[in-house]
Amino acid sequence: MTIPDSDSPKDQTIMSIMPGTIVTYPEDLKWEPVGPVDENGKGIFVSLIYGDLQTKGPTHFLMKYSAGVTAPPHIHTGDYYAVVVSGKFRHYLESENEYEVLTPGATWFQRGDVVHAG
Repeated sequence: MTIPDSDSPKDQTIMSIMPGTIVTYPEDLKWEPVGPVDENGKGIFVSLIYGDLQTKGPTHFLMKYSAGVTAPPHIHTGDYYAVVVSGKFRHYLESENEYEVLTPGATWFQRGDVVHAG
């Protein structure tokens, strides 16, 4: 359900005006590269929803990978949950030879301080 908003050219959902709720529209996401971007603009990108990626503490963000791009093996200090929204994602388990191909709707939990790649 939407309601007209006289201060905005687009309608707002009722959720967007309820106290304590923030709605971010896809066109308002600000994508920043995480690591290198090749000459064709391919890379891994993040859009921060909540928190600060530079400091320790809770964060919520969206990530998108260009087709064919993978992250090298790495660790995070904290646990996280992830979901594939579109495309396919290779989540490497113990090595590059051991992986699962995840498709839209697939979720996974990654324990902190465990080496993984994707």
